[in-house]
Amino acid sequence: MIKKYIARSCVTLALTGFSFCVSVVAKAETWQENFNGSFNTNWEVEDDITWVGNRTGIQQENLSWDGGGLSLVFKKNNNNWVRLNGNWIQRSHSGAEIRKRRAVGNGWYTARMKAPWGPGLDSGFFLFRNTNFHSSDTGQDFWREIDFEFLGVNTWNIHRNVFSGNPNSPSQQPAKIWVKTGSNNGWEWHNGYHNYQIRYQQDKIYWYIDGNWKAQTNNPFATKTGRLYVYANIWAPFNEGGFTFPDAQPNRFNEAPNQTAVRFDWISGNDWSR
Repeated sequence: MIKKYIARSCVTLALTGFSFCVSVVAKAETWQENFNGSFNTNWEVEDDITWVGNRTGIQQENLSWDGGGLSLVFKKNNNNWVRLNGNWIQRSHSGAEIRKRRAVGNGWYTARMKAPWGPGLDSGFFLFRNTNFHSSDTGQDFWREIDFEFLGVNTWNIHRNVFSGNPNSPSQQPAKIWVKTGSNNGWEWHNGYHNYQIRYQQDKIYWYIDGNWKAQTNNPFATKTGRLYVYANIWAPFNEGGFTFPDAQPNRFNEAPNQTAVRFDWISGNDWSR
């Protein structure tokens, strides 16, 4: 759906003091995926892949629909073969990941979701672009990412972070901006559904929960071109290839449930840049 809104800008001339305003009709593309039993063609399900530091293989079969929503399922002890950097390797556990096919620009992106408790688990709702997966990024930062992450057993702590940089370049290692909260006003994220919103603006990035501002930071991508993709996933990090995930507590992975899921009622977007 394309909605129109009016942007109004006013200017005062320094020498004369004369002011004038201009109103411009702009457009925003709004959408919402309600996950009512199947995917439409606007979404892609990742399959038979993994990445460095991921002990799970991402499998399409780990999606399920129940009660009108979507579950991304994590399973223990499910040996599977997946691709990593063009090679087939074996992972002993499986997870799931989806992404919106059409990349998005500045705007508001919201998920109504419930993440699971589990030592060693990582559930996420995020905006992402990476030249390993999106080849049109040539000449841009290798890695751009804005997250809501739900890690391990600290269910009162939500991670909001931003990645920017190129891990293949010693002078452009990704800068990770951690924006954490020590309290969610008495509730824990695994006990119920909440609305998690990323407001991705040209100069700033904001995180909101249930309509309430929680954090903000400067946008490190402000001078970059190229749009991001909306993602959601569940996986299990471990220390591999120089990547470490202490907050997910991978050393306690044996305590994680044999099977669990991150659940989504819906994901929506309001893309101002269309």
